[in-house]
Amino acid sequence: MPNVRIPTEDQAREEGTLTPVRIGCRGAEVRIAGITRTHANRHGIARFYIPLVANYAVTVVANGVEEVLYEEALEPGKAYVYRPDPEQAAGRYFVLTED
Repeated sequence: MPNVRIPTEDQAREEGTLTPVRIGCRGAEVRIAGITRTHANRHGIARFYIPLVANYAVTVVANGVEEVLYEEALEPGKAYVYRPDPEQAAGRYFVLTED
Protein backbone atom coordinates (compact mmCIF):
# COMPACT_ATOMS: atom_id res chain seq x y z
CA MET A 1 0.00 0.00 0.00
CA PRO A 2 1.47 3.42 -0.91
CA ASN A 3 2.23 5.95 1.79
CA VAL A 4 -0.35 8.72 1.88
CA ARG A 5 0.53 12.03 3.49
CA ILE A 6 -2.33 13.59 5.43
CA PRO A 7 -1.40 17.22 6.05
CA THR A 8 -2.06 19.05 9.30
CA GLU A 9 -4.86 21.61 9.31
CA ASP A 10 -2.31 24.43 8.90
CA GLN A 11 -0.60 22.65 5.97
CA ALA A 12 -3.94 21.96 4.30
CA ARG A 13 -4.93 25.61 4.72
CA GLU A 14 -1.66 26.72 3.10
CA GLU A 15 -2.11 24.21 0.25
CA GLY A 16 -5.72 25.28 -0.30
CA THR A 17 -7.02 21.77 0.41
CA LEU A 18 -8.78 22.56 3.71
CA THR A 19 -12.50 22.19 3.06
CA PRO A 20 -15.01 23.66 5.53
CA VAL A 21 -18.59 22.42 5.84
CA ARG A 22 -21.17 24.45 7.75
CA ILE A 23 -23.11 21.85 9.75
CA GLY A 24 -24.94 24.25 12.04
CA CYS A 25 -24.48 22.02 15.09
CA ARG A 26 -21.63 22.53 17.53
CA GLY A 27 -19.69 19.31 18.09
CA ALA A 28 -21.27 17.44 15.17
CA GLU A 29 -19.05 14.69 13.81
CA VAL A 30 -18.19 14.56 10.11
CA ARG A 31 -16.49 11.54 8.55
CA ILE A 32 -15.16 11.31 5.00
CA ALA A 33 -14.98 7.60 4.17
CA GLY A 34 -11.40 6.35 4.23
CA ILE A 35 -9.90 9.81 4.72
CA THR A 36 -10.73 11.68 7.91
CA ARG A 37 -12.98 12.30 10.88
CA THR A 38 -13.50 15.70 12.48
CA HIS A 39 -15.90 17.65 14.70
CA ALA A 40 -17.66 20.95 14.14
CA ASN A 41 -16.33 23.88 16.13
CA ARG A 42 -18.41 26.20 18.32
CA HIS A 43 -19.68 27.91 15.17
CA GLY A 44 -20.95 24.62 13.72
CA ILE A 45 -18.20 24.44 11.08
CA ALA A 46 -16.23 21.24 10.45
CA ARG A 47 -12.97 21.54 8.53
CA PHE A 48 -11.26 18.62 6.85
CA TYR A 49 -8.68 17.73 4.24
CA ILE A 50 -9.66 16.16 0.93
CA PRO A 51 -6.91 15.32 -1.55
CA LEU A 52 -8.63 16.00 -4.88
CA VAL A 53 -11.84 16.77 -6.73
CA ALA A 54 -13.97 13.64 -6.46
CA ASN A 55 -17.16 12.14 -5.12
CA TYR A 56 -16.95 11.12 -1.48
CA ALA A 57 -19.18 9.28 0.99
CA VAL A 58 -19.77 11.59 3.96
CA THR A 59 -21.31 10.74 7.32
CA VAL A 60 -22.75 13.50 9.51
CA VAL A 61 -23.72 12.84 13.13
CA ALA A 62 -25.58 15.82 14.60
CA ASN A 63 -28.02 16.05 17.49
CA GLY A 64 -27.92 12.28 17.93
CA VAL A 65 -28.90 11.58 14.31
CA GLU A 66 -26.51 9.92 11.85
CA GLU A 67 -26.93 10.50 8.13
CA VAL A 68 -24.80 8.85 5.47
CA LEU A 69 -24.49 10.96 2.33
CA TYR A 70 -23.60 8.33 -0.22
CA GLU A 71 -22.18 10.57 -2.92
CA GLU A 72 -20.97 14.13 -2.47
CA ALA A 73 -19.05 16.00 -5.18
CA LEU A 74 -16.36 17.88 -3.25
CA GLU A 75 -13.49 20.09 -4.33
CA PRO A 76 -10.53 20.94 -2.07
CA GLY A 77 -10.68 24.44 -0.63
CA LYS A 78 -14.35 25.10 -1.41
CA ALA A 79 -16.88 25.69 1.37
CA TYR A 80 -20.09 23.69 1.67
CA VAL A 81 -23.34 23.74 3.65
CA TYR A 82 -25.13 20.70 5.06
CA ARG A 83 -28.92 20.93 5.34
CA PRO A 84 -30.60 18.04 7.13
CA ASP A 85 -33.99 16.87 5.92
CA PRO A 86 -36.14 15.48 8.76
CA GLU A 87 -38.46 13.93 6.16
CA GLN A 88 -35.65 11.90 4.58
CA ALA A 89 -32.71 11.11 6.83
CA ALA A 90 -31.27 8.32 4.68
CA GLY A 91 -30.30 7.59 1.10
CA ARG A 92 -29.70 11.16 -0.04
CA TYR A 93 -27.12 12.11 -2.69
CA PHE A 94 -25.44 15.44 -3.48
CA VAL A 95 -26.76 17.08 -0.31
CA LEU A 96 -23.85 19.44 0.38
CA THR A 97 -24.20 22.72 -1.48
CA GLU A 98 -21.53 25.33 -2.08
CA ASP A 99 -21.50 28.11 0.48
